[in-house]
Amino acid sequence: MPNSVLSNGVVTNFSALQTRRVDISFTVGAESDTETVKRLMTRAAEEHPLVLDEPRPEARMSGMVSGLMNFTLRCWVKTPDFWAVTYDLNERLKNDFDQAKIHLPPPQSKVQIIDGRQG
Repeated sequence: MPNSVLSNGVVTNFSALQTRRVDISFTVGAESDTETVKRLMTRAAEEHPLVLDEPRPEARMSGMVSGLMNFTLRCWVKTPDFWAVTYDLNERLKNDFDQAKIHLPPPQSKVQIIDGRQG
């Protein structure tokens, strides 16, 4: 990190805080049931032993793009537990979505060829 950032900017030391928010995002197909997705995400956080009870975990649909829905799970943990909970919840949610047959679409790029000529 450049010295100018340290001397002129604002530096946030997340490890100095006692608690930290975990944000986990998933993109699912538009055919997915929103309530099921939110329920699975919230339940995964509520059942994790290192996730704090307050503030309560919350899952919401955070947007739609190109026929896909984005969901975000937010929960709070003690700072030293941040990475363990993040990894655990990502793995759990992938497995829960697979079991519930919720499709996690691969990234896509659209290429459009205007005419057949090279140039």
